[in-house]
Amino acid sequence: MQIFKVEIQESLARLVDVEAADEKEAVEIAMNAYQNRDLELDSEDFVDVDFVIVNEE
Repeated sequence: MQIFKVEIQESLARLVDVEAADEKEAVEIAMNAYQNRDLELDSEDFVDVDFVIVNEE
């Protein structure tokens, strides 16, 4: 038997409404909310999972 490193990658996503003057400001507001933990994604925001073999060379 061999040992393999398998990376498990989960993707979370959520749509949020942001009031802003333009798209750039909307992204900045969303990023700040996420970075300040005012907006946290959790298991309810799960959208996908992938399993990838990792080569350690």
